[in-house]
Amino acid sequence: MSSEFRMRQQQSVKNDVSVPANVATNRANRSLLFGNMAQNQAQQQPRPGMSNGVGAYELEGLERDNNAQIDGLGDKVGQMKDVAIQISDEVDYHNKMLERMGGTFDSAQGLLSGTMERLNDMVNSGNGGKHMWYLIAFLVFFFVALYMLFRR
Repeated sequence: MSSEFRMRQQQSVKNDVSVPANVATNRANRSLLFGNMAQNQAQQQPRPGMSNGVGAYELEGLERDNNAQIDGLGDKVGQMKDVAIQISDEVDYHNKMLERMGGTFDSAQGLLSGTMERLNDMVNSGNGGKHMWYLIAFLVFFFVALYMLFRR
């Protein structure tokens, strides 16, 4: 026998198994939703007692359970989507705040660099170095006097 004939014969045997239309539709929907996982479960051998309509009630119960779990998953996905949107909004807010802080630090850096340039000019000038030493000596004396005064 050719391999094509064997494949057709196997397919006809698979098609002879009586499966209600809604179960076949649900299996197709599950395969679309869950991919290979649903196909692997569908290929498993039926349990004893499930043929001849004996397990139809059990199948309906399983379908209800599966539908309830799918609805629960849908709710959880919706919650996760809401959380992701909130996180995105929070990240946008913090990025804007960081940009404003960066601008503030840039302006502060400009002020400090200007002050340092003027201080260096004063120190490097002929008479400014002497005044700087007087200022440093005064500050040291002032802090030592405060320490002695409040030490008691």
